[in-house]
Amino acid sequence: MKNGLPTYFRVISILLIVFSISMFAQNDSWRSSTDGGYGYFMVSGNMADIDDLNANLLSAGGFEDFSEALFSMGGGGHVVFNRLILGGEGHGFIEQTGTDANNQYKSTLTGGMGAFNIGFTLFTNRTWNIYPVLGIGGISMELRIEELGTASFDDILAEPGRAVSLKQESLLLNAALGIDYVFNFGKNLTSRKGGFILGLRAGYNFVPAPGDWGTEELTVSGGPDFPLTGPFLRLVIGAGG
Repeated sequence: MKNGLPTYFRVISILLIVFSISMFAQNDSWRSSTDGGYGYFMVSGNMADIDDLNANLLSAGGFEDFSEALFSMGGGGHVVFNRLILGGEGHGFIEQTGTDANNQYKSTLTGGMGAFNIGFTLFTNRTWNIYPVLGIGGISMELRIEELGTASFDDILAEPGRAVSLKQESLLLNAALGIDYVFNFGKNLTSRKGGFILGLRAGYNFVPAPGDWGTEELTVSGGPDFPLTGPFLRLVIGAGG
């Protein structure tokens, strides 16, 4: 299922970079970050190359395509030591569902990812924080195929293979540029005591080597490549000081 979202990701990423450059040009007072920390909720849109997975589902039973736009919700946090940023985040994907051509089986795609982040403050003042950040972590995707309809308890015992859950776990790398606007609690115009933050992070996920598909006890050979390699955009809402 193709759509125009990749274009929007690229445009917004370019706008964030241009905005950062303009901020530097207008204010030559680069200040060191005050020590502190933030915690936040995140909503994310991620692009992934799932053509191979959709092709396998189509040839196996005429299953509907999953969208290449994967949306997720999660949270994270970081601490700041002078300019150094250390933190982490975790996300759970909003599941996508479909059915086969005969409407006998339901397919579900879901998963999650997490990463340890390291970055540095490129620019900060009372209301703006601008920072690049690198992440390393992991991603786990799950594909479930379940039979639709009804069955008796004895039928299930006699023929238990009515559902299967396949998982793929891989190393995840990413890089992003973050821009946060800080709604300060303090009244002093030259210092920050704490406040709410509203921000955006635009970046790119990279999976260098997608893992094998498998169940809890079985490794599955010949599975489709499913790398979460592509751009992402995240809305950040939180607080700290």
